[in-house]
Amino acid sequence: MQEVMCALATLLDEEELAQKVKNEIGKYVKNTGDTSRQLSKFLEEILSEKDKLSRVLKCINQSIIAAPYIQLKTAWPSKYPFEDVGSSWLINVNIVKGREVVVTHRKLAAASVDLKNRGKEKLKDEPGFEFAWELIMRFDWEVSRMNEATFKTCDIKFDNNYPDRAKKKVMKAYNQFAHFF
Repeated sequence: MQEVMCALATLLDEEELAQKVKNEIGKYVKNTGDTSRQLSKFLEEILSEKDKLSRVLKCINQSIIAAPYIQLKTAWPSKYPFEDVGSSWLINVNIVKGREVVVTHRKLAAASVDLKNRGKEKLKDEPGFEFAWELIMRFDWEVSRMNEATFKTCDIKFDNNYPDRAKKKVMKAYNQFAHFF
């Protein structure tokens, strides 16, 4: 975590803060105990609202994706549900020096039940689908103003033997979110 925060601070032209993070984090975050509490205390006491690093880190949390994700789940046909694919959540911070900071959350999702709703888990030999969803947030260079936020679905793939009728219903829900730019 130290390396990520120091690298971000440096790329955001906050070299002094990067050095402060490097020097202070060991006083807060130990190899034992509740690391999340230790890290929270460190962030509260070392970072301030004026730091770009602080503002970027606030965009890297699960709650920020909740509203659009719930909207996607609500719009999706219940007969063809999906679940998140474990360990597939990626967060990318793209820094364009002097211009903008873009934070992107991306996660894979896959069909979660069989077509006849017989059970909770998709069977290995049963046809299914998978896709990704993304939340893209564009900020000005100071990370003080969000210029754009986009939630979209992308990269859908169906198994070869997935029924056409089911595919049409899934695509209808998918397309509600696929073309936001």
